[in-house]
Amino acid sequence: MHKLILPLNLVYGFNKKKQEDRVFSINLNDYRNKGTCFFIMNKVKQIYHELVKPQIDKLPNLQYPIRCDYIVFKKDKRAFDVNNVCAIADKFLMDAIVEYGKLPDDNYNYYKGFGKVGFGGVDKENPRIEVIIHENVKD
Repeated sequence: MHKLILPLNLVYGFNKKKQEDRVFSINLNDYRNKGTCFFIMNKVKQIYHELVKPQIDKLPNLQYPIRCDYIVFKKDKRAFDVNNVCAIADKFLMDAIVEYGKLPDDNYNYYKGFGKVGFGGVDKENPRIEVIIHENVKD
């Protein structure tokens, strides 16, 4: 079992007109809305992989098949769809794990998908997604 801490948001640029960061929220809504631009999504994916690489580098080669549990800690009490967040976090994380050689592929032979997903509570100081990777899972 391995635990990783994933970001809920990442900055992928700066809007000069509005004088503010361009922020991608790790959720299905931003993925759908900004995902039509290949340039933005490629940049977001590269930044995400760089952010999680130090944690992935510490993992051994994973004993497959694996399954992941996700717990989301938001910065406020606003209601949200946990699966919208976890779906994109999972997609980005599995791509990074495969890219960095910890798993041969993320198809169903190696990755059995989500286990548990849930809301962990409000953490104003450290909003995040915690993922637990389970190895050698049985169907």
